Amino acid sequence: MDYGTMDEFGKHMENCPECKEELSIRFLVTEGMKHLEDGGEFNLQKELDRRLDENSRNLQRHSAMIASGRYLVTTLFVFIGMMLILFFG
Repeated sequence: MDYGTMDEFGKHMENCPECKEELSIRFLVTEGMKHLEDGGEFNLQKELDRRLDENSRNLQRHSAMIASGRYLVTTLFVFIGMMLILFFG
């Protein structure tokens, strides 16, 4: 899913215990079946929490990159404006 949708999803999961429980159940069933087939030991709740945390960190990095890009573009426009004033002003 795109970053905007992931952000909305994450915020909703933080504030909606019913949906978070449903997500946990679906994750436990889906991933639990895979792990049962593999025969390995696992802590599915810990894995779900790890993945949600990883998505949150990815969203934070994405937001920081967007903010940096906006800052860079703004700085570039200011610089170009100053150059135009110096040459033509």
